[in-house]
Amino acid sequence: MLLLWMATALAAPCPDLTEVAEEAWAAFNDAELQEAKGHLKRAADSLTCQERVVVTEELLRLFRLDGLVSLAQEDRKGAVYATIRIVTIDPNAAPSKELGPELAELHQTWADRLGESTISVSVRGLGEAWVDGRVLTQDVPFQVIAGEHLIQVYDDAGWHAAVRELSEDTVLVTGQGLEVVSLDALEPDPPELPIPELPPPSTRRHRTSMLLTGSIGVAGGAGVLGYGWIQERAFKRRDYDAPSYGGCAAGESCYDLAREKEIRNDASTVRALYATGYVLTGIGAVVLGTELFFLPAPSGSGAGLGIRVKW
Repeated sequence: MLLLWMATALAAPCPDLTEVAEEAWAAFNDAELQEAKGHLKRAADSLTCQERVVVTEELLRLFRLDGLVSLAQEDRKGAVYATIRIVTIDPNAAPSKELGPELAELHQTWADRLGESTISVSVRGLGEAWVDGRVLTQDVPFQVIAGEHLIQVYDDAGWHAAVRELSEDTVLVTGQGLEVVSLDALEPDPPELPIPELPPPSTRRHRTSMLLTGSIGVAGGAGVLGYGWIQERAFKRRDYDAPSYGGCAAGESCYDLAREKEIRNDASTVRALYATGYVLTGIGAVVLGTELFFLPAPSGSGAGLGIRVKW
């Protein structure tokens, strides 16, 4: 039975979400509530097979209609479920007055109840990911309301999507499909090793080497930071209106995705330059500070040790 269901699902084409949503609205406006409910179910079932980003407003409009149809059918439970889906997508997306006071009242009630139930979602790996139509940035946590969310991933293998109940801080692992992992279940990053204390210099040559190393680190770090600043200014001035990106010409369906990837790559380059500059400068400053202020140096007579401080 399971194999038959899978074969049927694979054979059935994915309906166009926009068309199905419009059919549902048309049926609702004609007071054909049962027909509208059928279109809504078909639209909801098709969310995970869409090979494009399902934008946030599409989801909100779909679930608002689901709430209206449920209220018209006196299905309070269905209306509450649709409202909760809206709140988890965006607690500030209150329905307009045209949709009636009852839906607005439900939204306010559940937004107040669920507003504090926030969790973080982040993405790792080679793919790109969206939660309810909002793009995620690599390793940058995105706050959402706990509950059901539409997760979409695009990588070298194509599109992957799922509607998942998220109840704790979560990481989307991409690159070879879609893997939803609890943040606590991930292997922790290895702890940072403390910088070992340097032994006292035994010769003047050793101290000179430390001064040179520290100076090079500081100067190199400053140079990288300066270059990062130049790249950042160029990044902010760039319009990103090239006729094509990644082989996708303007007007093609893949153009926006390729352009967005180009922007993220440039932004990552700027961040990497700044990070490298700060690391080099910090290491150089530590080496210089250690040599200048903390390491014992031979006294003038050559007997015993004395602490020197240079200003």
